[in-house]
Amino acid sequence: MDRLGSVVLLAGKNGSGKSRTLRLIKEQIAIVPNTEQVIKLKNEIKNYNGGILSEEGVQHNSHSTIDSIERSKQIIKSYKEEISKREEQLKSINYFSLFPEKEDKVLVDFVPQSLNLTDSYTIPAQQRDGHAKLIYNVGMNNISMGAISAIEKIQRNFVEASVPEDSNVSEEDRKEILFQYEKLKSYIKLFLNTDLKRTKDGYPEVFGKRIGEAKLSNGQIILLQFCMALYGQEVNLENVVIFMDEPENHLHPAALIEVIDKIIPHIKNGQLWIATHSINVLAHFDPSCIWYIDEGKISYAGDIPQTVLKGLLGNEEEIEKLSHFLSLPAQMGSNKFAYESLFYPEVLITGSKDPQVEQIHEIIKDRVAKGQKLKVLDFGIGKGRLLSTIYENERLRNSDITEWLDFYGYDKFDENKDTCIKVFEDIYGGSSDNRYFNDITQLLSTHDENTFDIIVMCNVFHEIEPNEWLNLFTSVKSPFKLLKEDGFLLIVEDQFLAIGEKAHAKGFLVYDELEFKKLFKIASEDAYVSTDYRKDGRLKSHHIPKKCITRIDAKSKIESLEMLIQNSKDAIKELRKTTEPTFKNGKRHGFWSQQLANASLALEELG
Repeated sequence: MDRLGSVVLLAGKNGSGKSRTLRLIKEQIAIVPNTEQVIKLKNEIKNYNGGILSEEGVQHNSHSTIDSIERSKQIIKSYKEEISKREEQLKSINYFSLFPEKEDKVLVDFVPQSLNLTDSYTIPAQQRDGHAKLIYNVGMNNISMGAISAIEKIQRNFVEASVPEDSNVSEEDRKEILFQYEKLKSYIKLFLNTDLKRTKDGYPEVFGKRIGEAKLSNGQIILLQFCMALYGQEVNLENVVIFMDEPENHLHPAALIEVIDKIIPHIKNGQLWIATHSINVLAHFDPSCIWYIDEGKISYAGDIPQTVLKGLLGNEEEIEKLSHFLSLPAQMGSNKFAYESLFYPEVLITGSKDPQVEQIHEIIKDRVAKGQKLKVLDFGIGKGRLLSTIYENERLRNSDITEWLDFYGYDKFDENKDTCIKVFEDIYGGSSDNRYFNDITQLLSTHDENTFDIIVMCNVFHEIEPNEWLNLFTSVKSPFKLLKEDGFLLIVEDQFLAIGEKAHAKGFLVYDELEFKKLFKIASEDAYVSTDYRKDGRLKSHHIPKKCITRIDAKSKIESLEMLIQNSKDAIKELRKTTEPTFKNGKRHGFWSQQLANASLALEELG
């Protein structure tokens, strides 16, 4: 095996020889000498050869008796046997290269062997500290015996160190004890996904019960042992070779992979060998790590994982079934999105940490001029989530938004009218009929042109049918006539809808920078701004200056739809070429497929 890396995966079905291979390696490593031992072995061979020459001299001495000659022959025979043993031991150097040189504990089995945890509650107090020390011995031997006692001792140390005036612990030691306890709690949280606590009588507690009576599953017992072994030994794993023989027993694949990923960073100069038939584990690593074992024969399988799959699954038909199964999440994601796209979108109410609202809140607040009120219209107000969330967040900062924000709302539909009016009344007091509108004519009659600073469309633009755009943005009854000359339309969209929807007959159209620039004929000298709030391409805001809004015409609509069609095609090609068949990528495929279909339908109607 001449191309081994830091991780070595021995793959093969049950009975193929994986465990036998690890056992053979352990037996051979046990006799590999280090430099000091090599010198000693060579000196012993030299001495034995000298002894043989001496005994041969006895045999050739004319004064030697028959008995002395026979005795000399036996001595020579035993010397040769000793030389043969040492030469065999020296040969092992040719089979293994150990870097750094072999230490006392060069190879460690790192899979728990017992499902029975020794409960510190059941053993005498004077024995518990001795048991606790067992977790610091490199390897998994006796971890099951020491795990709970170690946790109890660490907690006892923490309690004592937490009260400096009642403790003889130095300040330096106290800080270390507190650090170690926090580290232990984080390990327990990571491995068992629960908080470590302490019972009233001083015993470790998880899941609301003392560990010994918490009825942990076999998988949790294994994870607890991994947890405590890594906690106690991580600093000592740097130069060792770790063997994990079928660690998937009793553990969920995801949990096992987390354990392995936690181990690897601590093996800086050693190796991790894993004998497994788990496809999940094999898939987690680079194929170059894989060696395939069949009937005791080892072959490098890194470049041909098909060999491994065939060996583990049986035949090409089973591989095809697996491939189909693995592609199901993507198919489900794509199909689910397409199915959702047949239904009208729901109106959502979100919490105070909704990133889209935070994004708009920041933009509005940045626009506020000292001593003046900012006049804002929420076009498509829904249930008033934008206003109510901004109000709540500002209230927590002891800020009264009524002093600087003059907020209004419009919605084409009136099913959420009562909810919105209640939001306005709670914030601005009295009757708020003049702040909420379902009719454009009434809105224009109530407010003068050139009086609003910002009109917000949050997840609204994609719901407006393209054949309504010209009337909405350019007609004599366009609500955007309300904007001041230096005002702007703020369009905020999730550039990848998490849920499919049928917003109108054409579905939905989510525009981004290139599409908006085409639609509104935006030039470089215009004050158009696009921001990516989370820097992940999802939550974007588009600041469309008032002067650009009326530029939209039939030609710019067509050009913007053509741009969306091309971008959709590019996205679909990229997804099909480079991405894994996950549920998330399936949804992305569904999203862009809908974009392509919807834009094509809209363009066909315009043509």
